[in-house]
Amino acid sequence: RYCVQAFPNHLHIIQDAYNANPSSMEASLTAFFQQPTPLPGQRKALVLAGMNELGELSTHYHEALGRWLATHATQLAW
Repeated sequence: RYCVQAFPNHLHIIQDAYNANPSSMEASLTAFFQQPTPLPGQRKALVLAGMNELGELSTHYHEALGRWLATHATQLAW
């Protein structure tokens, strides 16, 4: 969980893909946003998959995370 891999040209990949749920996604994203970029002026990119196994509240949790992400994603490349 939360494994950082460094590659040439200052590329860092953070892989955190294990049994996602709303609180673990928010914690992982918070850590991601606090991680500095390798070089000043660089931006970050984020790839997310769905949180599976949330049952009837799946839509609610995904929408809530989307709203949270929209308020915290000012440093991402789109």
